[in-house]
Amino acid sequence: CYVASAISEMFIKYDYIKDEKPLTLKSTMVDIKDGFKYFFSDKVILAVVSLLIFLNFFFAPVWDNGMPYIIKTDFINKEYLLDNLLTPELYSSVFSILFAIGSLIAGFIISRKNLKKPITVNKIALAACSFFGTAFSFTYFFAIVKNDNINAFIIGTAIEMFFLGLTLVFVNVPMNTCLQKRIDKTMLGKVNSAINVGCQGLIPLSSVLAGFVIQYLGTHVLLFICTAGFMLLAILYAINKKVNEMNK
Repeated sequence: CYVASAISEMFIKYDYIKDEKPLTLKSTMVDIKDGFKYFFSDKVILAVVSLLIFLNFFFAPVWDNGMPYIIKTDFINKEYLLDNLLTPELYSSVFSILFAIGSLIAGFIISRKNLKKPITVNKIALAACSFFGTAFSFTYFFAIVKNDNINAFIIGTAIEMFFLGLTLVFVNVPMNTCLQKRIDKTMLGKVNSAINVGCQGLIPLSSVLAGFVIQYLGTHVLLFICTAGFMLLAILYAINKKVNEMNK
């Protein structure tokens, strides 16, 4: 798929203006600095970018720390659905595939819709994401921690991963589209660089903290902390009236 994507990009035509300045580490850092200055100057953009950055902070540990630990510890020496066909690692792949299928379906739906109020859709989708994230945390707690019922966890997680993939697209696409419309075109590249630095820069920190939480408090505590953070972001975003300006 990556190779096919690379080949397809050869057929994209656009007016390329070569930058006379050489690309250096210093110029890159200046661009990132300018990007941060730009979105700090606009409260609407700052609210949306902050949401993006901290969504990654709370979402990444669930997938990068929580799920691998669950697969490696809670499936061991237990009978579960299709255990003669699927190893625990393959079940991790199944969850990822269901997440991807949900994302593809949502992408198809959103591509055929002209969203008149994208931020409103965005807020509803974020609330839905919080709901399914919370459902995943409770599924793990009651199915695994309380009742040691691996099959209930598998079925519940399969459903929740599909709907998480479905709803996350309705969070990300309208949000990114509105950002690109609002940001000055001459600053778009710099702001996107700053956003990527913010989003990716916090992931190592969140992973380290997640490791400590799992080691000393347990996986279920990590899931509930991430869920609480996700819900808090959704509430703060929902009550922020300034971001509604991006519906215009």
